[in-house]
Amino acid sequence: METTIKIDVPEDLLSLCTIYNIRPQKVMECFAKNVSFPTYYTDVKGKNKWATLFFLQLIDAKEDETETDIELEEHYLQCFNDTLAIQMKEHNDDGVKAREAGRNVIRQWQKAVIAERAKYILDGLG
Repeated sequence: METTIKIDVPEDLLSLCTIYNIRPQKVMECFAKNVSFPTYYTDVKGKNKWATLFFLQLIDAKEDETETDIELEEHYLQCFNDTLAIQMKEHNDDGVKAREAGRNVIRQWQKAVIAERAKYILDGLG
């Protein structure tokens, strides 16, 4: 999925991008590609965890500002953890099958969140 965003690039990042001849867009794309709960929890070698860790810290810091349904979150995180544990135990493939199974749980969670938000909006119209 592609979306256009507008951000202010801080001077420090812009300076480094200039020095190393890297477009700021490339930095953002690389970061975004590495935000992944399935990879964060199954990457045995630990190489691709930093972007997701940053995302988790952002969620923690902005907790008062987010509108998360705690019951949905708890339910789907438990499903996610159970699914990953089962897949990691059953398959010796460096977490490949676990990541895909985890993504399926995340997709279900996303659909549930969207449905809950739509219900809230529709209830307000009645």
